[in-house]
Amino acid sequence: IQGKKKMTSGNIIYEPTPSEAKDGEKIPPTQLALIKCCICGSAMYPNATNMCTQCLSSRIDITENFEKDGVLHHCKQCDRYYGPPWALYGTESPELLNMCLKKVKGLGKVKFVDAKFVWTEPHSKRIIVKVTIQKEVQANAILESKFTVEFVVENLQCDDCKKTWTPHTWDSAVQLRQKVDHKRTIMYLEQVILKNNMHKKTMSVKEVSDGIDFYFSNKANASILNDFLRSQIVCKTKSSKELISADKSSNVYTYKHTFHIEVAPICREDLVFLPPKLQKELGGSSPIALVTKMATMIQLLDIVSFKTLSLDDASYWKHNVKALCTRRQLSEFIVISVETKYGAPMGKEEEAKAGEMTICQVEVQRITDFGQNDTRFYTKTHLGGYLKPDDRVFGYDLDSLNMVKIESIKKNVPDVILLKKSFPERTQKKKRAWRLKHIEKEADTDKRASKKRKKKRMKTVSYTHLRAHETEADLVCRLLLEKKK
Repeated sequence: IQGKKKMTSGNIIYEPTPSEAKDGEKIPPTQLALIKCCICGSAMYPNATNMCTQCLSSRIDITENFEKDGVLHHCKQCDRYYGPPWALYGTESPELLNMCLKKVKGLGKVKFVDAKFVWTEPHSKRIIVKVTIQKEVQANAILESKFTVEFVVENLQCDDCKKTWTPHTWDSAVQLRQKVDHKRTIMYLEQVILKNNMHKKTMSVKEVSDGIDFYFSNKANASILNDFLRSQIVCKTKSSKELISADKSSNVYTYKHTFHIEVAPICREDLVFLPPKLQKELGGSSPIALVTKMATMIQLLDIVSFKTLSLDDASYWKHNVKALCTRRQLSEFIVISVETKYGAPMGKEEEAKAGEMTICQVEVQRITDFGQNDTRFYTKTHLGGYLKPDDRVFGYDLDSLNMVKIESIKKNVPDVILLKKSFPERTQKKKRAWRLKHIEKEADTDKRASKKRKKKRMKTVSYTHLRAHETEADLVCRLLLEKKK
């Protein structure tokens, strides 16, 4: 008999050669004559060895050259396995199975059929893999066998976790700073980092008085975060390095790298002063403009002509534009009358960019003066599509502010600059069903400073981000919210 035989633990399958088959059909084993095994004498179908499966398996072991035990190194602190390199694998995952099979030497010399995990107790520190292989033992005789490999999980601290127990825990750092008396922009960038998962590779995050510090184990990850922040907002960066150790004989030097990112010290809805040179570059704009958007370019609104101006990164740092007034200087007014037919509405392109922005003449009065005196202001505003009589609106009262720059240009700017419509505050009975996510940061060593910063942080959140859900729909779409439990 010249056919090819496949023998398993309980079955023998005969596959005849093409010359023995008729019209391409295989001869079933039931049509073959039975013979006796040359060892035990039991009836069997003929094969090249003339031995049954039990006798053949007892005399030939195709798994004898494989190691039945091994060791897997596991870091208990970061829950990673050493492949190499160190990597995070899930329990009984395909990646973990692949790593275990790589540690079994000799699988390339046989035909690999199947592999799977054998369940063990999670606390037993054992991982058992059941492997199925095939090997040709004699001419045209293939033997299939199964064996198990037991791996002992041993704890071994990885290099990254070793650094956490030394004075030099980090290799590179990114310092995000903004020299202002609030944290609105820093908290906005924190939400952008969370939404894009740019904080996953950080070793630790620390909150400081004027920003956030991000610490990394290598320079490449710090450089990625540095480039990401530069693509989100107007800022300037500066890099530096500090020598930690030096081995001149082997020419090996160890440095700590630091990226310092300074965000432009202005925020959305701030009133800024434009220097004369910058006014000429922008086409003869007014000396005061309103910040309407902060991104890779600063979008301004001319309060006289109501044209949209764009200020790039280089022009901002060249002229050092500073804020005249911030949200703290906002005053509340009540609308007396609105003349919507004053002037001409904006074009379609500008209206699409700025929303329903329509120029109109508005008569307003301070809330503090309402019912007390007859002091009223007539001003030109871009909120014609939103305002109606008896509405309340926030604006900058330049008439009551004492500033040298405002006094010098007071003839060319209105006394009141309206910013946005005021909405009634939420009632305390109806609580919000959502909250903002935040990056987990290290606790401050100074408990008093920590309490002050936490109180200031919550006050800022309640006024800007939590309030934005009701009033600023274009801002809330960029925030990462979660449901309160």
